[in-house]
Amino acid sequence: MSHEEIVERLTVLGEQVEVLEEERKRLRLALADDLDPGSYVIAGCKVSVTAPKRMTAADKAKFENDYPVAGFPAFYKTDLDLVEIKLSLAPNQLAEYQTVGAKQVRVT
Repeated sequence: MSHEEIVERLTVLGEQVEVLEEERKRLRLALADDLDPGSYVIAGCKVSVTAPKRMTAADKAKFENDYPVAGFPAFYKTDLDLVEIKLSLAPNQLAEYQTVGAKQVRVT
């Protein structure tokens, strides 16, 4: 296949994937609306419905109020601020700490 044919095929496949992903999303929402959290066997397949819990910003603020860092340091950690590092270091300095990943191809 030529590069042109590959790009054309990728474009067609991308459009088909978008349509299929949208349909899959609608079907999953239909099951989520109809089923309570739990495990089911439907059409010979295991179907799991979950309602994950997460901590929102409001929840975090309440937690920080109830468990302050001074009294509960084990609940807190510091981490590198990668955005600040990228803004503060020159590209050649930053390159010393970066690893080149696998090539990616995006067709838009």
